[in-house]
Amino acid sequence: MHVKQIEAFLAVAQGRSFTKASARLFLSQPSISKTIRSLESELGFRLFVRSAKQIELTPEGLILFHRWKQVPRIVDEAVEAARHLS
Repeated sequence: MHVKQIEAFLAVAQGRSFTKASARLFLSQPSISKTIRSLESELGFRLFVRSAKQIELTPEGLILFHRWKQVPRIVDEAVEAARHLS
């Protein structure tokens, strides 16, 4: 699992849209879809229920969303602290 996968997951979860997530992250929609599929495969469960009109988090996805939403900020703060020391 990579931070970029978590960021893609969070973007889709927040916008409830692969298209919105791709625009937010400046990536193609197929790239976001592939990243989410790869993450779901690695985890062994689905993160989203996809229908023609909407995307909803699964119960597992909801747990991860609440626990992972601080990951990008934590990573950025850690990198900034390390840069400050050098």
